[in-house]
Amino acid sequence: MPQGGLRCIPGHGNRVFKGLISLGATTNLPAGATANRWDDVHDAYAAIEAAGATPGVIFASPDQAKALRKARENGTSGAYLAGTVTDPAAVRGLGLPIHVSANIPARHVIVADPSRIHMGARSEVRVAMSEHMEFDKDVSVYRIAGLAIAETASVQILKAAAS
Repeated sequence: MPQGGLRCIPGHGNRVFKGLISLGATTNLPAGATANRWDDVHDAYAAIEAAGATPGVIFASPDQAKALRKARENGTSGAYLAGTVTDPAAVRGLGLPIHVSANIPARHVIVADPSRIHMGARSEVRVAMSEHMEFDKDVSVYRIAGLAIAETASVQILKAAAS
């Protein structure tokens, strides 16, 4: 998925569009849990399955992608769970693609069934196009206002504690 495609998650730059973050089921990790663990991702995966949906994608903020890649078998020692340091950076986890974007707020991992995410599902949908944004890349950018999900449980948001 191209980097620009992830802008529907929270928005662009510092202007956070609530998007999936406001629609899904949020699990706030307890104080001291400043990084999402693979156990948390497994729990989110199971919650989606329990809702009758099928997990299909993992989105992560850069800080949380880093934490997941650095996870080890024995906590702080042992082999990396996401492969050796000579392997390419992990782009899949639990068989799902992992998309990392600075457009996802820090401390967040989202596990979702993309077939349950609908853009333009309401009658008040607004579509706008700009030929000026990303002009240097020779692309046109579209903004769609009107994001919905089939059920809250099909999008699981994991938010690590600030401290």
